[in-house]
Amino acid sequence: MIIFQKILREIMQDLQHFKNESFKCSLSFNLSQLKNH
Repeated sequence: MIIFQKILREIMQDLQHFKNESFKCSLSFNLSQLKNH
């Protein structure tokens, strides 16, 4: 469980790192993909 929490924390830090920019891009891309289906 501790390892899992560690990984989670790292992922969260990564998300903080490239703050939303690429995250937003992939999100909107995924959303558009969903709409196309």
